[in-house]
Amino acid sequence: MLNAMMISKFTEPRRFGQHSCVFFDKEGIILPNTLRIRYPNLRREEMDGKTKTVYDYRRGTISIWGGAVVENVVQALARIIVGTQMVEINDKYPIALTVHDAAVVIVPEDEEAEAISYITGIMSKAPSWAEGLPVSCEAKIGASYGDC
Repeated sequence: MLNAMMISKFTEPRRFGQHSCVFFDKEGIILPNTLRIRYPNLRREEMDGKTKTVYDYRRGTISIWGGAVVENVVQALARIIVGTQMVEINDKYPIALTVHDAAVVIVPEDEEAEAISYITGIMSKAPSWAEGLPVSCEAKIGASYGDC
């Protein structure tokens, strides 16, 4: 894919992966929410006696390889999924804190069981653009974040 991104011959974005939800073009990766992972000025360069794929970054040139691109895409997709889930949860229970892929929600004690069912239901549902994706979560209750 990195090689294809460097070729400027194609004019339409190309599909990346098994589902038609992630695309790429010469500018970078296009995510399902239309945001991009950009690799500006992606090119091959001689570095330390080796040919590497590099792109421009704020502080210079960064080398990149296929495994890093896959990791970037996986993390971006996970963030989109969790972010969307948190927006839906926040409609009923305000989000107090997020840590990586966790949402901390404060609910009244008499709504704990209902809140767990509601939150785990939302966070165990795959987005429409990734139907069949195994998504799951666990929930804990505690008087403080540390208790969970």
